[in-house]
Amino acid sequence: MPYREGSRLPGERASRLGHLEVLKSDLVRQLCERFEDNTVDEPTTIPVWEPLPLGGSPLPIVFGVDGSLQVVTSEAPPHMALAFVKTALLAVDQYALSRLDKDAPHPFALRDILSKSAQFHATVFPLRHVSVPGMRNYDAVRQIVFESLKDPTLEGEPFETLKWLIYEKWSERGRNLAPFQCPHCEQEVATLPYDADEGICPNPACRGKLFVTDFLGFHQEMAPDSAPESIATSYMMVHETLLLFTAVRYFWQQQRQVCKRRRVASLHDWSGKNGSFCRSPAIDRAACAFRVDLHPG
Repeated sequence: MPYREGSRLPGERASRLGHLEVLKSDLVRQLCERFEDNTVDEPTTIPVWEPLPLGGSPLPIVFGVDGSLQVVTSEAPPHMALAFVKTALLAVDQYALSRLDKDAPHPFALRDILSKSAQFHATVFPLRHVSVPGMRNYDAVRQIVFESLKDPTLEGEPFETLKWLIYEKWSERGRNLAPFQCPHCEQEVATLPYDADEGICPNPACRGKLFVTDFLGFHQEMAPDSAPESIATSYMMVHETLLLFTAVRYFWQQQRQVCKRRRVASLHDWSGKNGSFCRSPAIDRAACAFRVDLHPG
């Protein structure tokens, strides 16, 4: 292991000869030979093309969501790190797009369409060696998630969609939150009454303050004074899902038959597997329950 340059001694370089012993492995030697080989392998599988369906009519309503994140780290010790997250919801205006020049659309016309059809959200999370005075990063991230979902630029709609899903407001019965891990005592006893934003842990030995966003479980990934980058990734995916379901909630409340007839298309680069919407099991369960209730078959 080479050491860094100090005030009195120059830095040490890593030895290039010390790694040669690994070449005694047949498997490693084959990998090195393949790395140096410039020939291109023929594809081992033949792609299967699916024919486009010709029946039906174009969907009148199309929504797309996406997000991005960037971790910014300071160069000087102690290398403080912040994660910036941005998400967006875009409604594809079929009528406005049909009026554009398909070969050379005017950029100002595209700008006007986007300004009327897109909603944006941005927030930031402390990751390492940066904190709010008088507050642990553990509690700061919890409060940032709570306040960011209530973003006034979006009129708090993603927050209302979160409650619409987890309290099952889309059904006539509704329900209280299922017990989840308290961020203070770490017992699976935390819950909130129907439609509550905040509450108190029912554990008599705890009585810590709860946010409805604690139901998402972000606190389970954090240490007291630092948070992994996965917090920002998970939040981004959760917010993308809530933006998408905000559009679904609007049509469910205003024009329910549009949803029931499946006349709304949603575009999302889901990275989950097996039908998972995002990294939050709580959102997955709520979204799947809504989907089953919407189309029982």
